[in-house]
This record gives sequence, structure tokens and C-alpha cells, in this order.
Amino acid sequence: GCPEIIPTGEILIPVGVVQPITLKAKNLPQPQSGQKNYECVFHIEDKLQRVPAVRFNSSSVQCQNTSYTYEGNQSGDLSVDFSIVWDGQFYIDKPASFKALLYKCPAQRDSCGLCLKADPRFECGWCVLEGKCLLRQYCPNPKGNWMHLSKRNTRCSNPQIKKIHPLTGPREGGTKVTIDGANLGLYFREVWVQVAGVQCTSVPSQYVSAEKIVCEMEESLVPKPAPGVVELCIGDCSSEYRTQSDQLYTFVTPSFNEVSPMRGPASGGTRLTIRGKHLDAGSSVSVLIRDSDCRFIERNPREIVCISPASSQGPSPAAITLRIDKANIGNRDVIYTYTEDPTITRLEPAWSIFK
Repeated sequence: GCPEIIPTGEILIPVGVVQPITLKAKNLPQPQSGQKNYECVFHIEDKLQRVPAVRFNSSSVQCQNTSYTYEGNQSGDLSVDFSIVWDGQFYIDKPASFKALLYKCPAQRDSCGLCLKADPRFECGWCVLEGKCLLRQYCPNPKGNWMHLSKRNTRCSNPQIKKIHPLTGPREGGTKVTIDGANLGLYFREVWVQVAGVQCTSVPSQYVSAEKIVCEMEESLVPKPAPGVVELCIGDCSSEYRTQSDQLYTFVTPSFNEVSPMRGPASGGTRLTIRGKHLDAGSSVSVLIRDSDCRFIERNPREIVCISPASSQGPSPAAITLRIDKANIGNRDVIYTYTEDPTITRLEPAWSIFK
């Protein structure tokens, strides 16, 4: 039969670690006198790395003790094509998809949270005193200095808030506040968040382990709540697991006092501009013309633009309601009027010169 490499599992190679790589095979020929031995040829980025190999028998070959690396820290892992060569030029068959995965624990994992959420196959852990993501054997005093998910109750200290959005919302609540940062827990159930003194409940489906928390604001029971920071705890609120934002969150009262144009055809399709204050607050907005949605286009602090729906009652006045998160905002003095659809009764002139 033909010589062939048989995949038996994924080949994981940590950068810089000297190790052999043993491969299963079948029908491997025994080099004869004058023939070159086996080699493993790795294609790493734009370079070839040739490694001496030993044929143990017809069903096994081993790339000898060698370390491998790739340039830069832009990627935490790199898929590497490789070949087994006999007598300098004869390539042993293998599936095209069978490749090695070369990886660096520190690359793209510069915080404890990013390190611990790395693919568990890599066995990366956080070396606490060194502040680096490393394999266990490279961390001094690993018994007490190396954090890994295999240990019970593992969690990262020093949570950090880098950015919050939005920075304003209605007092009625319902605003989904997005918090970006580092070491923001490994599981959403660990996270406790308070925004400007008001409870904010984590949304599990939008949580990104260690990196992003999305929480939904409860209603503020204070009539005129003051601006405040985002406070966050991971597991418990002791000093090493607690942090707060530099940015302030402010409760506002959105309002509107004008719509332009004030009238349009009952069939809808009119581009409306609603003007007021704090119209960019919160995380979601919808506009109702009487009882139908005005198709949202854009908004800023002073304007909301939408496309009017068809009137369910034909030509008639219609009230406008804004829904910003859980706040319902109206203004009795601002009315949009549906008019009769335009009709064409005459075209003049009715003829022209053909040219």
C-alpha cells in the first residue's frame, strides 16, 4: 500500500517549547543505504522550517525535539501546514486539512480575563506576580502564583471599566447600558452593577466573558436623581474585585415640541422631523403616530427623523408618542395631521412634439 500519514487528533504546538511531535502512519518505507532519512517540513508564515525525523516503524514517525515560533502578537494562534518528506523529495500523503496549530499564550491576552477565557486546549493560565498569560511551566511558583480555570473559584481581580454607553437615559428605566472593559468576570452571574445609584441587571445573552457587560436599568425612585458613576463588583464587593467608571451616567427627561412637516398624505411615507431635547437618550427609541410605528431613520440630541405610516383612520389629526426605553413621552400641543392623498385631475398641455 501507499505510505500515508493518519490523523489521530489535533497537533497543538506552544511557541518556544522544545518538544517532539509523533505522528501515526502506515506503510512507511525504511530508508536504504544512500537514502536520506525522514524530515518534517513546517510552513510557518513565509518561511520553511525543516526538522529531522525518525521512523520508528512502518506506522510511526517522530519530528525530533525542536521549538517553533511566529512573528508578532497580532494573533493568539496560527494554523501551520506541514509535510513529512522521505529521502529529501518524496512527500508522504496526508489529508490537506490536517495541519498543526501553533499558539502563543501571551498574544492578544494581556489581561487575566482574556487569558483565562483562552481556548482550554492551550492550557494557558495567568501568572499573577508577573502579570502575564503563560504556560504553567514558565510561571515561577505556579502552585500559588498561576491561575487556571481548572482550579476552583477562580476569578480575576482588578476589574476595569474603559467605556460606558449610553451616558444618558430616562428615569423610568429600561435603558440597556453597555460596559466595555477588562477582567469583567468569567460568568455573567458573578457580575453586580449599579449605575448612578440604581440597580442595573445583567443581560446574559449580551454578556461577553471578561470584556463586555450589558445591563438593563431599573426605574429610579428619586424624583430628580443626580448624575453618578457606574459601580461594578465581580463575585463580591471587596476592594480588589470592585471598580467604578470615570464617566458619569445622567438621568434626563426627553421631550419634544415640534414636528415638521405638520401634515402629510393619509397613505404615509412622509419624512418627519420631531424636534425637542435629550432625544438621543437611552438605548432604544420608537415613534408612534396615533397607533402605528413611524419607521425610524436617525436621531441626535435635538431631532428624531422617521417615515410616517399610513393612517388607520384616513384623513384626521393624530397624536405623536415617543417611547424611549420605558419612558412614554407625549405633547398634546404637537399634532400631526393626515390629509387627503393628492390626486391628479388634469394635465396641461396634453400633447407635445415628437423628435
